[in-house]
Amino acid sequence: ELTYYFTDRFDLTAGVRWAGNDQTFVQQTDGPLFGGVFSSVTGASSEDVVTYMVSPRFHLNEDMMVYGRFATGYRPGGPNVALPGVPPTVESDTIESWEAGFKGDFADDRLHLELAAYLNEWSDIQTNATAANGATYLVNSDSAEMRGLEFMSSYTPTDALRFGLSLSYVDAEFASPSPSIGAGD
Repeated sequence: ELTYYFTDRFDLTAGVRWAGNDQTFVQQTDGPLFGGVFSSVTGASSEDVVTYMVSPRFHLNEDMMVYGRFATGYRPGGPNVALPGVPPTVESDTIESWEAGFKGDFADDRLHLELAAYLNEWSDIQTNATAANGATYLVNSDSAEMRGLEFMSSYTPTDALRFGLSLSYVDAEFASPSPSIGAGD
């Protein structure tokens, strides 16, 4: 992650991260939940993922700034519970996150205000599913979008007293039904 200061009022931070995830596994099952039949499942998963972020900031003055941020992320996949009809692995899921906001101090630094708007686009979401015997396992669902606003403020009338107020609004929905968790039915 690097920050470049174009001027004393405008800077840009950018970063990149590489992650390697290699897994091998052996899952063995036996007993009445599995029909009394011993089974052994072996497998492997491997992925190389690059995530990145970029965040410009513009300082309106010494006490106020506006900013933006775009970042990507992922959650690794891996082995699943060994059950008949259940895929041996679950794939990774990914997210793209957009944010824009304002931060400022007023009244001789006694009043602090923050306001942010964001959009998160989440793909191939790892969710739980339930097998016929009641055991849970992971599946990849479709995608979802989360949009929201956040407001935070604090007021410090004296060094011994601080008041704070935080508000948030979130609108989240799946792009298509995800029956495994009862979403969008």
